[in-house]
Amino acid sequence: MVKRLFCSLGVGLKWSIVVLISVEVFSFLVITATNFLVFGQPWEGSRVNYDAYAIFLNVDGVQPTLHNPADPDASEGKEAPRHLWLLGGSTVRGGWVEASKTIPSYLAEMINQPGNSEKVVVTNYGENSFNSLLETKYLQKLFIETAKPPDCTARPRPTLATAGCRGSSRATAAVT
Repeated sequence: MVKRLFCSLGVGLKWSIVVLISVEVFSFLVITATNFLVFGQPWEGSRVNYDAYAIFLNVDGVQPTLHNPADPDASEGKEAPRHLWLLGGSTVRGGWVEASKTIPSYLAEMINQPGNSEKVVVTNYGENSFNSLLETKYLQKLFIETAKPPDCTARPRPTLATAGCRGSSRATAAVT
């Protein structure tokens, strides 16, 4: 009797596992087929490349930011503009909107209004599907690869946080 009970439980557990795996595979196939129908490819969004410093970087490169100063370099006695790096997920990148409608472009427009003496070059380093860990790795990569990285010792240390669809979405700014 006990042996028959354990045999029945084992068979029930085995079939439960088979059903769960089958549902998972079926769901994957439905999502993949839907992506092919909607996007023409098995994934949603833009392609990414593996990078040792920041796991996923967009093939299209850095998203353009509008409303930056026309001459970002100091010339003829002018003071060089400060630089603002914005890192974050798709909320910051604005991967599905025009470059003029991204958070960094709106911010650059507000900061660099006519009449403001201090100009700031805003750079959009947002990437689709980034979380705070990937943003941190990307910031480390930028510090390693940039000849003159922003001075993060300046007081106050600026930080800009945004909330997107994902609760872990953040934007971090570094300013010189």
